[in-house]
Amino acid sequence: MSLAEVRHWVFDMDGTLTIAVHDFAAIRVALAIPAEDDILTHLAALPADE
Repeated sequence: MSLAEVRHWVFDMDGTLTIAVHDFAAIRVALAIPAEDDILTHLAALPADE
């Protein structure tokens, strides 16, 4: 199935369907993102080839 064929999306914003396991500290270390930087802003500022 491709994304074009998907008719419905479920967003679990309050954790009723799944438990989020995002390890933001590990993401920062793995990508060398300084603690004072916002992760998404930092990633958006990277050159396209990175």
